[in-house]
Amino acid sequence: MARNHRSTMEALFKAKAVYMDEECKVLAEPEYLVDVKTLASESPIPLSNDVYTVWDLIAQYLDFHAMVSQNILVTLSKYTKDEKHANDLKNLGDPKNVEQFKAKFLNAAIIDVFRVYQTLRLPINRLMEVIPPMRHRLYSIASSPKLVGAQTLELIITDVNWDVTDPADGMKRSQRGLTTGFLYETSNNLGNYSHPYLDRNGMFPA
Repeated sequence: MARNHRSTMEALFKAKAVYMDEECKVLAEPEYLVDVKTLASESPIPLSNDVYTVWDLIAQYLDFHAMVSQNILVTLSKYTKDEKHANDLKNLGDPKNVEQFKAKFLNAAIIDVFRVYQTLRLPINRLMEVIPPMRHRLYSIASSPKLVGAQTLELIITDVNWDVTDPADGMKRSQRGLTTGFLYETSNNLGNYSHPYLDRNGMFPA
């Protein structure tokens, strides 16, 4: 299983979009603990542990790298008290306005909606309902144990990378796929992977 990129998680918490309570008064800090028994009746996601930190729960199970759909914009419009933002999201989610939707969010990820509309406020249990679950990735084993040994295997993984217009500032940027970006983050060699949250040495700031 891949995880949401660290930059995605940082953007979500920077937007202060996730809360521990229904009234959205207690901000969900990354290190806070969530008892998943309270989510069991509402979340369709099979959770394996009894307790997670907020960071791990979101990073492992919710796919913020999924493409934005019009349906999710309509759903998210219910979670802001800013009338202009709510109307914006409803209008962009209306099938009649598909061209405006494409102009704003073509090839963008769900996290970009939270970056653009920073008045969104969701209790963590509602977040689990709204954001699509992370799906398993399948890989092709490209090695033989006769050649690389019984304790080693090699995988074939497509480097998924495309250009997108950032809906927050209108600038072009390179976007990596969920698994590709996850593998780059977990390797010591980040290559030429350019990301706004990385420093000049290709590392995340401490």
